[in-house]
Amino acid sequence: EASASVQNKPQGVNKMFTKDEIQAIDKFIEDYCIINGLTRKQICERVWSNERKKDDFWDLLHKVLPYRTRASVYKHVRRSYHVFENRGKWTSEDDQELARLAAEKDGQWKLIGEILGRMPEDCRDRWRNYVKCGKNRAQNKWTTEEEEKLRTVIESMIALQTEAGTELSQEPGINWTTVSEEMGGVRSRIQCRYKWNKLLRREALAKALSMKYDDRIWLLNKLQEIGEEPRTDEDWNKVASLHEKNYWTGKDMNLCYEKMRASIKDYKKKDMKDIC
Repeated sequence: EASASVQNKPQGVNKMFTKDEIQAIDKFIEDYCIINGLTRKQICERVWSNERKKDDFWDLLHKVLPYRTRASVYKHVRRSYHVFENRGKWTSEDDQELARLAAEKDGQWKLIGEILGRMPEDCRDRWRNYVKCGKNRAQNKWTTEEEEKLRTVIESMIALQTEAGTELSQEPGINWTTVSEEMGGVRSRIQCRYKWNKLLRREALAKALSMKYDDRIWLLNKLQEIGEEPRTDEDWNKVASLHEKNYWTGKDMNLCYEKMRASIKDYKKKDMKDIC
């Protein structure tokens, strides 16, 4: 019954769970608790138990969203149904304690999480995204020199992986912890990742804005022909593959459409047919 709320498999499965998917999971767990007489606390303990249970809880849960990997469903549920009291803001004292534990118990995030009463993933992410760089972490605007250094570091990393025959995808092909270290530890891994994505978008936007009038008309006509607005990167790549020049990427077309749409008054109140 829970899976009925997700009518069809999305054309492109995003990393983020949709509202319908979250509701379907919550519905399943609610029903599971009623059938088995479990409280919220007990189901959270079941989710986080390391014992190999003989029940089919995870098998049944995965059937709610069968197109999702079991690992992604497992990770999502553990983040939503956890046994940890602290999921809120980190104080300076919390950061200091985390730094101490990270130095003493290198990489033992499960143990560190138990000591701090927080999710292991939260401790790991807080450490590598904020605390690791310590006082060296710069928070001011990136300089041109920093941007060029970031570009050099990442392009060198990509080149090495290409030479080694490693198939690269933007993530996790780029090791952001290594990038941060190559930047001298003055920018955290999350700062490096956000800046790189911003640089890529800046370049893609510049290319998209250079799209000639004929290509823009082609794009609008093609979207009208398709009848619905592409929602995922995969959808936009399919649109781009239909263009005879084979020059524009899905990202280019997406950005160009966004800019054209934004130039229309009250565009948020209009559907795609009115815009095209």
